[in-house]
Amino acid sequence: MGDSKPDSDSAFHQLTPAYLEGFNQKTPNHPGVYYLSFASQIGEEYPSLLYRTIGEAVHEVAGANDGFVPVESAKWGDFRGLVCTLYGHEGLSHSDIIGGNPLTYNVDFDFVRFFKDIVEIIQQ
Repeated sequence: MGDSKPDSDSAFHQLTPAYLEGFNQKTPNHPGVYYLSFASQIGEEYPSLLYRTIGEAVHEVAGANDGFVPVESAKWGDFRGLVCTLYGHEGLSHSDIIGGNPLTYNVDFDFVRFFKDIVEIIQQ
């Protein structure tokens, strides 16, 4: 995605619970920062074979997830819930909620509205 020297092994290692536990210990929350989080999840019926396959592997290790991030790992600060439930979708992948590739996401989900809603929450 534009990185001149991509290192997938290091990137995936940085997403392991052990690495993130150490990162969180070295990088505490700043008291002046508002931390807001959402999660999502997909299931066996998710339309993208790619995300469904990755999601199944993650599920075996960490439970419900969005094809990359386990729901429990996504909870940080002011956790507002599951995006799929809040927006009335059966399941939304990580790619769906960030406006990823149209070949691998639910085109019905209005990710722009989701980001606008985040801005409104922060402005309250």
